Amino acid sequence: MLESEIKVIIEDKLGINPADYSNDSRFIEDLACDSLDVIDLVMEIEREFNIAIPDDDVNKFDTVGNLIEYVKKRISVYPHRRKS
Repeated sequence: MLESEIKVIIEDKLGINPADYSNDSRFIEDLACDSLDVIDLVMEIEREFNIAIPDDDVNKFDTVGNLIEYVKKRISVYPHRRKS
């Protein structure tokens, strides 16, 4: 499932256990991420799902849920790009 895959990436890149946050958790305020952490996370998601995320869209990811929904929409538009 996509959500759990993204949460594994969050755990790997940010060192935060999925049990310690919810989809409503905010990256900067709740998870103590800085902008470089978010960029690193986005780059890993781009690589893992073979999608491109424009820089202007990165600011839309204030919560874990926002990021998950964005990736779901991006993959539904370009389903052939997802790695198997």
